[in-house]
Amino acid sequence: MAGLRALWRDRRVRFFVPAFGLLLVFTFVGGTQPHYPVFLLPLPFAAGVVAMERHLGRVWAGLFAVNGVVSAFIGLPLLAVGTVGSTPVPGVNPIVGDSVGWPAYVDQVTHAYDALPDPGHAVVLTSNYGEAGAVHHYAPDVPVYSAQNALYDQARPPATATTVVVVGGQYDQASRLFASCRVVDHLESGTSVDNEEQGLPIAVCQAPKAPWTLLWPRLHHLD
Repeated sequence: MAGLRALWRDRRVRFFVPAFGLLLVFTFVGGTQPHYPVFLLPLPFAAGVVAMERHLGRVWAGLFAVNGVVSAFIGLPLLAVGTVGSTPVPGVNPIVGDSVGWPAYVDQVTHAYDALPDPGHAVVLTSNYGEAGAVHHYAPDVPVYSAQNALYDQARPPATATTVVVVGGQYDQASRLFASCRVVDHLESGTSVDNEEQGLPIAVCQAPKAPWTLLWPRLHHLD
């Protein structure tokens, strides 16, 4: 607040105050990621430190130290994976919860892929870039595609792909584009952390109803 007041008093940088306010409103109303305001936060924070420099005595120094320790546990991977779910950290910082379980999820996806009778004509289709990135990192030999955001423009499945392992929340939409689909597993991290991926389906879909040139735009989504 001291930083915002300092910025408002300086006509040269006053515009940062309403910009920061609009970003906060957009974040809450739009239901976007909680870290979006971080990109502007250093400005009022730095201005506040300068404005309050003469007041930063031992009490304030102690408060800053406590804040630093708490922030470290909230923002950095300092807690053991097995204990994260029993702490309030995932509720404060959802990114922590979303960072848990990826090796286990990829093991499940690759198990479904390897179990296919003809994996040479199969690909993995993920619902978001997190799932796609995890498969690419932990199982680089598995062909993986996603129609989310810029990954849609990177590549689409080849015309020879007649079997697809569909991962995540886009299953309901994708299942309507194939002649047959069956859920073979559900994502399970093996921890007590409840994140956005936990419990989502892994399905095997076969016989696309149209060429990928037509199906791919129908799967595209920006979020």
